[in-house]
Amino acid sequence: MRTQKMVFQYCKLLAGFEVDAARTSLLDTVAMFDRVHVGLYKGDEELNLPVIADPLLLLWLGRIDVFWSKAGGVRDLLLEEPGMYRLPEILKHNLSLLGRYNVIVGLINLENSIRMPPPPPSMPPPPSSGAFTHHTCPSAGMLFVSVASPLIILAAK
Repeated sequence: MRTQKMVFQYCKLLAGFEVDAARTSLLDTVAMFDRVHVGLYKGDEELNLPVIADPLLLLWLGRIDVFWSKAGGVRDLLLEEPGMYRLPEILKHNLSLLGRYNVIVGLINLENSIRMPPPPPSMPPPPSSGAFTHHTCPSAGMLFVSVASPLIILAAK
């Protein structure tokens, strides 16, 4: 993910390794992260990002704003002059960004899988155990069970 790449580039700057290339790459990665993040709010046709209108997804995006773009957030820390004393805070915020974006990606994948059209009639029904049909959504990391027609989230892995 871009968050991990940014931390790696920051560490290269701290170590003095390929400083000019690392700084350029860090600035490019921060700009792309910003573009994707804003694109999730407003849409970005070139990146194939639709506008997100789902209140739950917007709530999670707002939680990312706290760690990323607010004053003193990860973006500011990454773009300031590198210093070892900033690294623990960057790493802490990086874990928060990773976790929150993981939830968003899972929810988007879940939303897309639910909206998929039903399979053609020629396809056999999925295996069933009595009245329950089990489904997994690996990209969302969740297990689902259909009881008749509603989808119920049983557990997150």
